[in-house]
Amino acid sequence: MGEKLDRDITVTKSEAFSQQAKMVDHGARPRPRLVLEQCCYCCIPLRIGSLILAYLFLVGDIVNIILSITGFYSLVSILLTVPENYKSFVLKYTIIGGIDMVANLIELPFVVFLLIGLHKEKSKYVRVFLVFLVVITVVTLVQRIVSLSLSTPSVAHILWIFVALVHIAFNVYYIVVLRSHYLNMVEDAKNLPPPSAQQA
Repeated sequence: MGEKLDRDITVTKSEAFSQQAKMVDHGARPRPRLVLEQCCYCCIPLRIGSLILAYLFLVGDIVNIILSITGFYSLVSILLTVPENYKSFVLKYTIIGGIDMVANLIELPFVVFLLIGLHKEKSKYVRVFLVFLVVITVVTLVQRIVSLSLSTPSVAHILWIFVALVHIAFNVYYIVVLRSHYLNMVEDAKNLPPPSAQQA
């Protein structure tokens, strides 16, 4: 009887130790890289920072749409009147301007989609925008490189390079911020009790 009791105690201790080891292993799981705790390296929470940057993104996109439409219209007008030997040069910029305009128009509904996801805590909406933002950042980078290769060096050229680099840097930083908030949203959703427990 005593030996059986000792054996049961030993098995119980072994199971407890095994469960504790699993918990330690689970807790020691490496944290994803480039995950921020706060936005803008200050005391702004990630959700608030994501919303602020999303609205800035919305304003910037609307401004870009206006500028790209007017720029594309001007290039088309020039293309119709420019001498034949300059048409190929203007046509290249018209095509690039058209791509920029279309990209900005496509971007607008995605930004609205993001704002809905942030306000209603829908992580899938945020994830869709994250994927889109990565794609659009790569496309923008390629487009800027092509545009720069066609331009002649000047003060305006250097200024345009600076603006392009700032825009790309903003996109990259926003990807990091939004990804950090998205991971928090996913983690919070996992920790929520099941619907039956919430109703009880």
